[in-house]
Formats: sequence, C-alpha cells, structure tokens
Amino acid sequence: MKKTMIIGILLGLVITFVAQAEEKYCQIVGTRLITKIVVTIDYGTGEKVKLIKTKEGKWMKFKSMIEALNYMSNDGWRFVTAYAITKGNQHVYHFLLKKTGI
Repeated sequence: MKKTMIIGILLGLVITFVAQAEEKYCQIVGTRLITKIVVTIDYGTGEKVKLIKTKEGKWMKFKSMIEALNYMSNDGWRFVTAYAITKGNQHVYHFLLKKTGI
C-alpha cells in the first residue's frame, strides 16, 4: 500500500514538473536577395539577430536557412513549422522553433 502511494506521489510530481516546463519560441527568418540569403533570428525581444556568438565565443553568420536550423537544433531548439511569404517578387522564409524547459 505504501509503495503504491509513494509511486503515485512521485508520478504526480513528475507530471506536475513536466506540465510546468516553460516553452520559448523563436523564428529564423530568411530573405532572399539577388545572390544570397540574409538569415536573422527573432527571439521575440524586438530586434532580429544577424550575428550570434557560439558557446566557444566565436561570431557566427549563417549562409543558409538549413545551416541556421542545424545550429539552433544543436542548441536545443526544435522545429515546429515553416512558411514563406512573398512580398512583391521577394520571398521571405520563416522557420518557427521552440525550446522546452528554459
């Protein structure tokens, strides 16, 4: 009886902890120019980041959306969805990511 009760309490605590894990979102935005793509990361702080520092302290500038996605994935961000918007004849690509437990 005590063993079942302890297991139930522990399970309840784990479920409560998981339910309270905070999720953060960010967006990788890529704008295609004539010969290249400009990649920025929007963390929702009001400014888009073109250059970010790696854990090693080096500045990183992304050459493609996939390079940025792979970097963010290695940093714990997970892909949610992607969409593109066309403004005039310019395509703007958006990748939405989330990170849990921040």
